[in-house]
Order: sequence, then C-alpha cells, then structure tokens
Amino acid sequence: MILNYSQECHIQMALNTIRSDLKISIYHTAKIYEVPEQTLHHRMKGIQSKANTRNG
Repeated sequence: MILNYSQECHIQMALNTIRSDLKISIYHTAKIYEVPEQTLHHRMKGIQSKANTRNG
C-alpha cells in the first residue's frame, strides 16, 4: 500500500503520541488517528513497508 502525504502525517502523529504517552495503547491511538493498527505495530518495531525498501 502506497501512503499519501496525509496518511503518513497521521501515522507520524500517532507514533509521536504513543512515544510521548506510555499510557495510551496502539489500538486506541490507531482509532484516534484513523490509521491501521498493524502499521503502527510495525513502525514501532522498526519494520519498513515493502514499498519503501529497495532490492539491489
């Protein structure tokens, strides 16, 4: 899935919220910012999307 600028901004805001407030869950943050919960899990673990990686 290729993200547009707005989606990426929402993901970054959600990640900042999770990192700054340890009491909020990834699930609730995903609902607030309307982003996929799994995307937040992967980003927190440092996993890049396949669209952002290069082979070769």
